[in-house]
Amino acid sequence: DLISKYGNPEFENEAWVVYKYTLAGKSVSSVFRYKQDRLYQGAYLLDEKHTNRNDYINDYDKFKGLLTKKYGEPKEDETYWKKDLYKDDYSDWGMAVAVGHLIKYSSWSDEKTDIECSIQGDNYKIEVTIVYKSIELKEWVEKEDEEIQLDDF
Repeated sequence: DLISKYGNPEFENEAWVVYKYTLAGKSVSSVFRYKQDRLYQGAYLLDEKHTNRNDYINDYDKFKGLLTKKYGEPKEDETYWKKDLYKDDYSDWGMAVAVGHLIKYSSWSDEKTDIECSIQGDNYKIEVTIVYKSIELKEWVEKEDEEIQLDDF
């Protein structure tokens, strides 16, 4: 159904279908995850490259703002500092994210879906993501994942 609706993907296998997409004027990869032909998760992963790392925070804030307009105030809205070396100077917050010192996270839920928006980084790479997860399929996916892990033993 997905391929008939959106066309040929950039990548696909039995578990993933990936498209290049524009979301709120930003280049993203849209990733759809399947188990046994059942869609259980969708995500947008920011593909933009910025020389000013604070621009990633601006992208996160833009996505969070749009999600808030659509779904209301987040049920969780966290700014977590692992280390506060860069905390006192906002112009360094992008660097703080890039080295893993700062994580920002927001979440929403409706009747069928949990929605998460986050920015985090490590080793000077920053990820801005929006993830949609099926509430109905959550326990089933966890059980399937556990069975796969048990097969490893």
